Amino acid sequence: MKRKIFFTIVLLLSILTSCSYFDISDDIPKSWKDIRIFTTAQYDDVEFVVFCYETEAPYLGISDLGEPYINGLRVDANLYSEYLYGIPGYKCDFSGTYYWPDENRLQAFAIFPFDKFILDYKVEEKSYPSFKYIIADAEESKEIFVSTLQDEKREKDEYFAFLNFEFVPILSKINLLFEGKEEEYIYFITDVEFQNFKSKGKFTFANAYRIGSWSEQEENINYSYSLSSPFIVCGKSLKDFYDSESMLTLIPQEFSEETKFKITYSVRNSKTGLDVYKGSKYVDVSNYNLEKGNIIDFCFTLPIDESKISFTTKYNEDNREKPEDRHIVKLNKAKTTIVETDTEQLELSFNFEYEYEYDDIYTWSTSDSSVASVDRFGLVTAVGNGTAVISAYVALNEDYFLYNNEPQCKVTVTDIITIPDVLFKKELLDSDINLNGDDKISMEEALNAKSLRISSKGISSLEGIRYFKNLKKIICSKNNLSILNLSGFSNLEYLDCSDNKIENLNIEDCSNLETLDCSNNKLKSFEEESCYKLKILECSNNLINRMSVLNYEELEILNCSYNQLKTVDITANKLLSEFDCKNNDDLESIYVWRNFDKQDDSNFSKPSSAIYVKE
Repeated sequence: MKRKIFFTIVLLLSILTSCSYFDISDDIPKSWKDIRIFTTAQYDDVEFVVFCYETEAPYLGISDLGEPYINGLRVDANLYSEYLYGIPGYKCDFSGTYYWPDENRLQAFAIFPFDKFILDYKVEEKSYPSFKYIIADAEESKEIFVSTLQDEKREKDEYFAFLNFEFVPILSKINLLFEGKEEEYIYFITDVEFQNFKSKGKFTFANAYRIGSWSEQEENINYSYSLSSPFIVCGKSLKDFYDSESMLTLIPQEFSEETKFKITYSVRNSKTGLDVYKGSKYVDVSNYNLEKGNIIDFCFTLPIDESKISFTTKYNEDNREKPEDRHIVKLNKAKTTIVETDTEQLELSFNFEYEYEYDDIYTWSTSDSSVASVDRFGLVTAVGNGTAVISAYVALNEDYFLYNNEPQCKVTVTDIITIPDVLFKKELLDSDINLNGDDKISMEEALNAKSLRISSKGISSLEGIRYFKNLKKIICSKNNLSILNLSGFSNLEYLDCSDNKIENLNIEDCSNLETLDCSNNKLKSFEEESCYKLKILECSNNLINRMSVLNYEELEILNCSYNQLKTVDITANKLLSEFDCKNNDDLESIYVWRNFDKQDDSNFSKPSSAIYVKE
């Protein structure tokens, strides 16, 4: 069954050119024509509500709309009427007469159905209209359709003015499907409960491109699907739990960590007639995002034993709206979590070919600058704990009609550091760094740390260490590290990362580093130039074939033995007291300072084939 539902409502307004205002009057001149409203919606009891506002200038959503000139006009469709004036649709009945001035613009908003679930319609200061929606009983919830027309202006030379409302759905629907995991079994579903979904929300209209958006979703409720008899699934055949008219209608929302399905079922072997399983299982559906106007399929696969129920999700083929058919602007992320002081780049993308033009406008904004700020290029900076919404208002040239011209990203700022390696995290939690003894490491705790000792712990990654910027000493030897990035650790004085599997070592801008032991790794080069205070460098037993230590004028000990060097240049290292470059089989030349004397090399070790070359 197709679920695309679009209405067209036509308002015919015939007025005298001398009229300069909306008016509702019982004393109407014969020459004036009253409004005619039509709708193409072929449903019983079609009743919608219209709100209209008059403005002199185009409305951008940042000024006051004022009092409505048409305030909650209820319109009933007469499905037995005929088409009039060549306009396809059914005549609608309503009370009152309304007129539209020549010069002013009309901002119109319509809602169908306007029932007990819709509360508190209002226009807030410097904003579009909004209303609240509540699901008191999920079984009674119905689809809601809205429409908006903005900046409509009647031409003076037109005798009739037409306002065409195209209604679109703004709620979400969930469709359930079930299949068995094994073929020769019958599955009897006796109860399905959907737990902890949001029952209240606020819908705010927007411009005609975006229609509007939901916010302030709150108050968890549960819904139990009524089953008078077991729902039966035979083998692996996928079966709809219920028809499209009985799908659960929800407020668009992101499911929380508590959102889940509870499915009670039993399994019978079709050949033996024996029951092999009976019980209830919870299915975690947290973090799934329901978008307005769409149907999402949850396809559950039922096992025959105690194992978990698996599921997949997809947008229903009968969706009322197909996003791929629209011009859509998206951000590369719909949500992200950033640690305090970090930055993240948001980027716009288009689902159609488009090249930037001079008259395009991109405006970035944040809902809470105390949580996250954003610059004019979309670079987000995490400021303080909390949640903020980053929006990118996009105005392309007039050749492009955008379905959504203000994509958004929900940014959560936290002071809790993510440590992916469980062994690294365990060592941090068990150390003095974890000041409050909980199961997390905060930014405050990381910045307070001065020393880190984690040798021989089986650690494969130190991801997250970049937040420990005040460390002066790191000993992480005898682990399984392949990458170590300590760039910008300007307070670091001592680093021992020996006996790992490191192929990539980054110590750029470690300006106070004095001792480095990176021996027994897999480094192929050593050309760091910004550790000017380095005094001891142990880099033996690597694969180094290229090395530069010219910037280390304070270097006193250098051990680069057991590598693959062909030349070594120590002309700038006149303070060297110990130097070992033996077992570099291809080493030919060691470049030394001009006043170098062989008597100075009593603590120098080199291959016999290598010669000293003075600068």
